[in-house]
Amino acid sequence: MKVLLINGSPHEHGCTNAALSIIANEMKIFGRKKLTLFLT
Repeated sequence: MKVLLINGSPHEHGCTNAALSIIANEMKIFGRKKLTLFLT
């Protein structure tokens, strides 16, 4: 399974990124591939 994480916040390293990082780490534990896009 592949997971697409999209960060649409104007602050690339803000709170939204912190939340997406937690999700990304969980996906890594379960062996899922991820792609993170920053839309600013």
